[in-house]
Amino acid sequence: MSLEKSNGFAHFMVKRWVRLFPAMLVCSLLIFTTTSFFHERPMGQPEFRDLLPGLTLIEPYFWELLIGSPQGQLEGTFWSIYVEIKLYIVAGLCFFILGWRQMIAVMTVLFLVGTLVLYLDPWLVRNELHTTKLVLSIFSGRPCGWFATGALFYRYSITGNRKILGIAMIWAIAVAFGEGKSPWNEMPFEWARVWGCLVVVGLFTLATTYSPVRGVMGNRILLLIGFASYPLYLLHDQVMISMINKINGLISWMPVLLMPLLPLALVLCIAWLIARFVEPVARFWLRKALCDCAAWLKAKRGHAGV
Repeated sequence: MSLEKSNGFAHFMVKRWVRLFPAMLVCSLLIFTTTSFFHERPMGQPEFRDLLPGLTLIEPYFWELLIGSPQGQLEGTFWSIYVEIKLYIVAGLCFFILGWRQMIAVMTVLFLVGTLVLYLDPWLVRNELHTTKLVLSIFSGRPCGWFATGALFYRYSITGNRKILGIAMIWAIAVAFGEGKSPWNEMPFEWARVWGCLVVVGLFTLATTYSPVRGVMGNRILLLIGFASYPLYLLHDQVMISMINKINGLISWMPVLLMPLLPLALVLCIAWLIARFVEPVARFWLRKALCDCAAWLKAKRGHAGV
């Protein structure tokens, strides 16, 4: 939908950056300035340079290649934002050069390559071909499978074509099974990952095709969480773990399952405030600055032409 509402690749990427950067900036500064209070963070106290990956939306691996030294980051959960940017680049180029069908085909191939590389990793290492991390980092192929699935469901939602729905469902199940091989451990196959993904696929399919389920999924509480989901995602990880540890130290008698509730409520409130008040203002000024810059460049080119 975002691609179809953009005038070209550059316009699409600028819109995506304006969507992602304000919350990333605010949340990164909030996380960094409060780390001394949340000293129980499992990742420890960050350095100033750890702001770099989040604020540039470029993962630490590429910064390490560029500067030749280890590069940290504020939050481990930022990994998906780096993946998202790469998906935007690949999808945007494919969409505007080749079309939406070819875009989905390219995403499918990247998913298959990313999955195959994981299974070939032991053989590649034995033959001193240490390409797995490089391939996975450059293309982020496996998440491309979910991107292609979402694009197919979107095409069904606007066309009502049941054939596209069938392809989307089959491919979603295939991608879920592809998640059985984890890049983070040596297990040959993890059925728990597959079943978790299949549950999500089932809920997504029902919400897309069955209006009563869509009504349940659209209740106010879930909409509230959805509205604040991006800053909530950026903030929740280390801060919540630290707050849970603090509560455990102060109220050790509290049942373990209840300990995350207060931290979650607090982080959700902060995330909502950011989404409701801070992000719109930041986006307004960013768009204004970009428009002023574009107008200045256009005027300068016109003056140079004269």
